[in-house]
Amino acid sequence: MENDFDNEEHSKKDDLTESAKRMLEKSKSAIKQVSEQISHSAEDPATTPWYAALAYFPILGPVISLILKRGEPFVKQHALNASFLQTGFAIIWLAVWLLENLPLISGILKLIRFVPYMTNAFMYLDVMFLLALSSYGVIEAIGGREFKAPIVYDLGEKFLKLSDNHES
Repeated sequence: MENDFDNEEHSKKDDLTESAKRMLEKSKSAIKQVSEQISHSAEDPATTPWYAALAYFPILGPVISLILKRGEPFVKQHALNASFLQTGFAIIWLAVWLLENLPLISGILKLIRFVPYMTNAFMYLDVMFLLALSSYGVIEAIGGREFKAPIVYDLGEKFLKLSDNHES
């Protein structure tokens, strides 16, 4: 009688083990299907322009687009362009801000009454040009066309080549 009880308990354990194995296999296949769908959507060439357009969002846009679409030359070109644009305009804005706010320089410039208005206007123009060029870059990226910002892209490429030469 005790032997029958042990056999019955073993068969229940075997049934539970088999059902757990089947559930595990089903979940593995479901995970595999979902991961394949995600990888196919990331590899979809139709999404590439949108990743390139993402690069023009301020500060982290270029980094995020490069991480999401690693190895895609079209996205890399737009991410570099956007980062050069943002860096160049940040440098110009910072230089104007320093001219306006450093005590010695701002004191001299305030003697000439027109200069503070010029620096404010220059800072606003800087932001407007950044927004205009970034918007144009987004439009070109979505259209699947390359865009290189005038002056800024060439300077950025030269800087990268110089930094590569110093590292070698």
